[in-house]
Amino acid sequence: YKLNMPVTASIEMLKEALEELKIAKFSEIPYQIIAGGAELKDTNTFEQLHMRTGAKIVLSGMKMTQYSINRFCNTNNWWYSYLNDGITFSVSKPIKLLGVATYGSQEGKTQNGTIKLFEGEMGGTLILEETAEVTPAVDDTHPIIPVMFSKGIKVKPNVDYMVEFNSPDYTYLYYGREGKKHLEGEKGVEWSFKFSNGTSHGTNTESGNFPEFYYFA
Repeated sequence: YKLNMPVTASIEMLKEALEELKIAKFSEIPYQIIAGGAELKDTNTFEQLHMRTGAKIVLSGMKMTQYSINRFCNTNNWWYSYLNDGITFSVSKPIKLLGVATYGSQEGKTQNGTIKLFEGEMGGTLILEETAEVTPAVDDTHPIIPVMFSKGIKVKPNVDYMVEFNSPDYTYLYYGREGKKHLEGEKGVEWSFKFSNGTSHGTNTESGNFPEFYYFA
């Protein structure tokens, strides 16, 4: 099917158009809207997704499986966050990176900032830059706050990438410790982590922030 949608249209508006044309009835089958290998959220707009004329969108009745890894064994409190912090990682197989998690504030404070993804370490090729809002942690048993990207990002195997969160808000957070440098995730994806040179904060392979990574494989 070929559909004409304004660039400001959202995925929710696309679903409404598909129902009006009787292509799909979402109340009967919970179809997934997929583009670029990632499931799209109802609130995403074509402009945010950088969709161009002739872009292909898949309507799938089968939900894709989102995987995650957690690189810390334990969580502690009273670790402060300010300016930029990051971690460098690599994977053994091609994946779509959907987002990362940071720890939330233990003092009821929301952190506003920017999430960035570089191919290479800081100063490498910037492949993602989006505003992010990290809400406070619920409590010490639920300290992790997912930060999902507006679209999945292709990550190549055996290449270093760096994820960075930059915020001017001085905030006390929970933090992870007893981290692992190497992890095996779902679908046989092996993850490796190392300290990011150039960051102004203390996250490393053993402790700090960025506890979880979310992906398709």
